[in-house]
Amino acid sequence: MSFECFNEKITFDEIAENLSAIGVYSAASEIHGLISGYICSGGDGHEENIVRLVAGQLELEYSSVLEINQLLSFLTKQVIEQLQHPDFEFELLLPDDDIDELRACITALGSWCSGFMIGFGTGAKNLKDHEITRELQEILKDMMAIAEVEEAEYVEEDDENDFYELIEFVRTSSMLIFTELALQREEQSEDQPQQQSKGPESDSDSTVH
Repeated sequence: MSFECFNEKITFDEIAENLSAIGVYSAASEIHGLISGYICSGGDGHEENIVRLVAGQLELEYSSVLEINQLLSFLTKQVIEQLQHPDFEFELLLPDDDIDELRACITALGSWCSGFMIGFGTGAKNLKDHEITRELQEILKDMMAIAEVEEAEYVEEDDENDFYELIEFVRTSSMLIFTELALQREEQSEDQPQQQSKGPESDSDSTVH
């Protein structure tokens, strides 16, 4: 299956269409959230890791998900580039936000956050407790609450504004998590060579004159 026809940005519909080719439906937002959470935690975006991550989430054989590995590679690259972009271009992939489909969009946002939390948890296994600050803990707690939202039986006009606010919260929170943990890794990598260069004190330094 060729994906040369992909636009500059992969869309929700493109993900949904290609997931359906391997028998998976209604999981496009979840998979985008899954990869986003994994990358935000510092997970390695290597193709094999992403395929295994998605296969585990969808409970499919590795070989089945390998059929869409090119899609997943493009999607992972897009997530990383958007998270790193200085103009904060990271976007959540959700269904078209027509008010008539707001209930479906709310459900998709919950699925996105559910995927994010699972992806983050998978990639964060090597994180130390102090690396997840209190601020990040609160953000993750809020995202978990959104992940647990159930499909609304009906929606009102005010719900549309609340929905857009939730999207913006999740979007900016994802970028904050990615940036803060990336800065921590950068600081740790800078400190490590300095500690190694110091080495043990020489005998002359420890001699009392």
